[in-house]
Amino acid sequence: MKTRQAAVTTGTVDHFSTIAFRYNDLRTTDPEVVNFVTDVLPADGHLRVVDVGCGSGRYDIELLKQAGNRVSLTCLDFTVEMLRALDSELQGQALGQYHTLRAAARALPFRDKRLDCVVTFNAIHHFDVPFFLRESTRVLVLDGLLVIYTRTRSPNARNVWGRYFPQFAEKESRLYELWELQEHLDSVPGLELETIQEFQFERMASFK
Repeated sequence: MKTRQAAVTTGTVDHFSTIAFRYNDLRTTDPEVVNFVTDVLPADGHLRVVDVGCGSGRYDIELLKQAGNRVSLTCLDFTVEMLRALDSELQGQALGQYHTLRAAARALPFRDKRLDCVVTFNAIHHFDVPFFLRESTRVLVLDGLLVIYTRTRSPNARNVWGRYFPQFAEKESRLYELWELQEHLDSVPGLELETIQEFQFERMASFK
C-alpha cells in the first residue's frame, strides 16, 4: 500500500488564517451530505458528536439546523481564526448546543470511548490519516460512527480547474482515491466499513 500523509504546516495554517472570515462565502456547502449524516445517526438519545477539521463551520451550521436538538457538537480545528469565524457565524443563531476546540486531528483531546460520532467534511486530505483513524477508533463508543466526506483525486482532470489551469490535476495530489481510503480503513483494528455513499453535484462559476 502506498501511504501518503498530509501534515498541518505553517503555510497551511497561515493560509486558512488569512481567509477564515471569507471562507464560507468562497466555498459551496452541500446540505445533502448533512442529510445523509443525520439519517445515519441513531434516532434515540442525545449524541456526542465532533466535527474534526471543522473550518469556519459551514457544515456545522447545517448539522445544527437539522439535528440541533439531538446532538452536543464539538467543532474542532487547528486554526484559531477558523474557530473564531465559526463562532461569529453561529453565535446568536440559537441552532443548538456546540463548543469550539483547538486541536490536531492526529491527537484528539477526548478520553477513550466518549463520543457517539466523529465526522469530517472535506478535510481529511489535511490529516495524517492513519493517526486520525486510530484516534477516531479510540474515542468512539462501541458501535459509534465515523463519517468521512471527501472529494477524490480523479475528478480533478475533469473539473474547471483541471480543464483550464495547466497541470492543476498533477499538482493537486493531496486528495485520496476511494481505494486508498479503504486500505487505510482496513488497516485499523476496530473499524468496519459499513457503507459508501457517492454524491454528484453540478457546479457553476464565473471566470470573472
